Parts: sequence; structure tokens; C-alpha cells
Amino acid sequence: HYEDTSSPTPRAASFRGLVATSVEHGMVLRSGDITSAYLHASIDKEIYMDSFRHADKIMPDMFDGSRREFLHLQKALWGCKQSGLLFYQCLRKDLIERLQFTPSDGDRCMYMRATGPDGAVIPNYDINENRDGVKVIMLLTYVDDLGAACTDDETWKGFVKEVQEQFQLRDDGVLTDFLGIEIDYPESGGVKLSHPSK
Repeated sequence: HYEDTSSPTPRAASFRGLVATSVEHGMVLRSGDITSAYLHASIDKEIYMDSFRHADKIMPDMFDGSRREFLHLQKALWGCKQSGLLFYQCLRKDLIERLQFTPSDGDRCMYMRATGPDGAVIPNYDINENRDGVKVIMLLTYVDDLGAACTDDETWKGFVKEVQEQFQLRDDGVLTDFLGIEIDYPESGGVKLSHPSK
């Protein structure tokens, strides 16, 4: 993956679809941010970097400062060209394998999971079925940012706890912006999207 430098990003149409679905089904829109995201992804090639300035003073047990020393990277870092892709693969694997989300066929950054009243995942759930007691999360990922449409706030908070078992996820509450699009919630109901000019 050393030559692969870009991480998949969601399509704007997927985001609009997420918002439209949330309004149609009375779902809540929430957001989260995975802190230190790249450090969760392992590097898949041998990469070395120069030690940092004053390393011998900050970490004297590792660096003596007498010769040129290098660091062997084991985790992705901000600034490594493949870090975004490696984190995307790490997050995607966790969402699909551990959390049992189903990836979208139309967007590599969109996922969905439905659980029944007993907490069991319902495979291939059609959101238009609208079964009683079913909790749904539709998730859109943009590198380390998450946007979600959830059945209710309790469903979102449960999801946040699940993700926090593997990643440092900060719950940013109500979704107010995503992909440069601002989200407003008028008192009359619904959702208003705007793309402010700079």
C-alpha cells in the first residue's frame, strides 16, 4: 500500500441520502470524531524516519544524541502518505467484522446496521420495513469523522460505547456540519443544508 496514497471519501449524494432518510424516518443525526486516528493503523511497509530534535533530552533511555538515529515506524502517523488509507482499512475492518455493519454497494464510506429488540443484528434489513423495536444506524465515514442517522439518541450512545472499545471516539452530538455542508434544524421541522461560500 506504500504507493496508494488516497483514502476513500464519501460522495456528497450519499450524505444527502443519509439526511433525507433521517428526515423521512424520524431519525436523529449525530456526529463523532476519532482522535489520534492514524495511530490505530499499523504500517504495512518498513518505514524509518529521522529522530526528532532533542530526542536525547526527551527520551534519554532511547536516544544518546551521539550519532544519527532513526525511528522505525510501527503505526501510521500524520504526514505519512499512506496513513489515511491504512486508517480507512482499519476502521472498515472493525465496522464490518466486529460491529457487524453492512457496507453499502454504492459508497465505500457508508455502512448500515439494524438490531432487533434482543440486540441481535438483522442482516439485509430494509429500513422501509419499519419493524417495531428495531434500532438502525446509518453511518458515513470521512477519514476520522463520522456522521450518522440513528433511530434515537440511545442507539447513538450505544454505538459510541461500542466504538470506544477499539478507538478513541469523541461524541460531538448533533450533526451540524459534514463535508463542508452546514446542517440546520428549523423549528418548523426537517433539515436545511447549505454550502456557505468563503
